[in-house]
Amino acid sequence: MTIWQLLKLHYVYLFSKKNIIAILICIVIAVGINLYSWLDNASLALPSEQIIEFSWQSIFTFDKMIMHIVTIFIMGNFCLPENDQYYCLFIFKKISRNKFFIMKMVVLMVIILFLTIILFGAFIISGYTLNHYFVMNISYFKAYLYCLIASLSYGFFTIILVKLFPTVMSIIIAIIIFLASDLFDGNGTAISLFPVITIDFLQKSSLISLVLMIIMMVFYFFIAIIANYAKK
Repeated sequence: MTIWQLLKLHYVYLFSKKNIIAILICIVIAVGINLYSWLDNASLALPSEQIIEFSWQSIFTFDKMIMHIVTIFIMGNFCLPENDQYYCLFIFKKISRNKFFIMKMVVLMVIILFLTIILFGAFIISGYTLNHYFVMNISYFKAYLYCLIASLSYGFFTIILVKLFPTVMSIIIAIIIFLASDLFDGNGTAISLFPVITIDFLQKSSLISLVLMIIMMVFYFFIAIIANYAKK
């Protein structure tokens, strides 16, 4: 079996109509909040720069929450024992459990990437459409990029919890950790990562912040693989 076939089978087994509908509902809600923020702030008697800033803050804050919670739920839920039983279908094809697990994470990462692109695209398109003074700023791209990396870090961390404590409570705990760490971000310009590391993506040292976030994401990725291997 080729890697592409394995990835395709993961997608078929992981994403039922019910799961796809749930993700689509989250996207529709996020896009709705996006449009509402632009239209609501447009009625304020403020300079266009402040209207754009207010819209950006409210939209990104909500998108960040959607991305993190969806990632935590998807990665945690699809690694629960009851959603991992289809591995037995691959045994006769001599596919190792680690390869099976890594390919599953790749599929999940691609889904989160597409979610990020959709939310970022919705913000940019609605900005140009609903505000004539809107201009694409590199900081917007950086913010969603950092949010993607942070979301994946939370996702891998959730997988570790699920592998150690294979219950739905592990997912709930991960969501609580995200909400608690997010309280440390008071102005919406930072990404909070457990164990309580807040990275400001508007700082001049953003490149260092990006490297730190990638290192943390890779760390959780490999710990998740180790946790999966230990649970054989």
